Amino acid sequence: MILSIANQIYRFRADVIVKETVYGRDHNGKRLQPQVFEGSSCEAIKERILEFSRANIVSMANYTSDPREWSVSTDVPTVLDFESFITIKMGRNQFKPTSITQAHQYLVDHVERVFTVVIFKWGNEINSAADLQEFNRQCVAPQNQDRAGAAAEALHQQTVQELKTQWNGFYTAYESTWRMWAAHILKRPTHEHDALVTRPPPVHMIHLFESAPNSAQTRNESLQRSLTLAQDVVDSCLEDINVLMNDAETLVLRAKSCFEMLQAKKSIIGSFSREVLPVDDDERFDSLLHTIPNLEDAEHDEEQSESELS
Repeated sequence: MILSIANQIYRFRADVIVKETVYGRDHNGKRLQPQVFEGSSCEAIKERILEFSRANIVSMANYTSDPREWSVSTDVPTVLDFESFITIKMGRNQFKPTSITQAHQYLVDHVERVFTVVIFKWGNEINSAADLQEFNRQCVAPQNQDRAGAAAEALHQQTVQELKTQWNGFYTAYESTWRMWAAHILKRPTHEHDALVTRPPPVHMIHLFESAPNSAQTRNESLQRSLTLAQDVVDSCLEDINVLMNDAETLVLRAKSCFEMLQAKKSIIGSFSREVLPVDDDERFDSLLHTIPNLEDAEHDEEQSESELS
């Protein structure tokens, strides 16, 4: 490899190993593809190594008291935590320069050599296999296990209840969906459970949930239902009134027709009534009748005599 001091570019080749304990042998660790790291300074190279290592770093494991009580930090590792998660070695010797100048010179002197970068998955507080076993028991494995070592039913139910308490106001779903979500969480290390419960459903499960209506939406939907019902009542009344109006128009037409018929009959009756009214007496006619003398009815007398003779 080439190192250019003029351009201030330092680089080195490295085998990369991921380990869970400090005392574990390197060959028992997970070996990654060899890498070439470079930068304008030793600190820049550290940053590149840390960024590359993030995919294999979980979190920093810490312990207190004796016997040890393990916990997991939620802080995201930064370059200030480099020594807690990563060790650089040349052979069996750790790369721990006392100054930047010494670090740069060491890189220049060993430019043709292959370094070893060891990444500690849980940080450098877990020294032995016993530490790792106890840490896994306290922080990784399910706290309540069945015979197969998986999370027990009681733990599933507890996680489902925690999820519902956290998300019932936001999502609705079938009971089986809540259990699937709980099972997804319980597959993760125990120390992540509390944080995962506070996060929304995983992307591959979000389609199984529906948004729960909030109080404002509930009031709005109730108001919409009330308005719809009121609108239906008004429309029904309008239809009934329209029928009555049509019936009333028909009744008015029939009444008018009957009225006109009666008016016509009244006129006819009036005409007949005028024709049969008695004639008023005329005084002049009466006085004239008194001037006419009465004549004997000779014809009737003769007819009577003949009838007697016969």
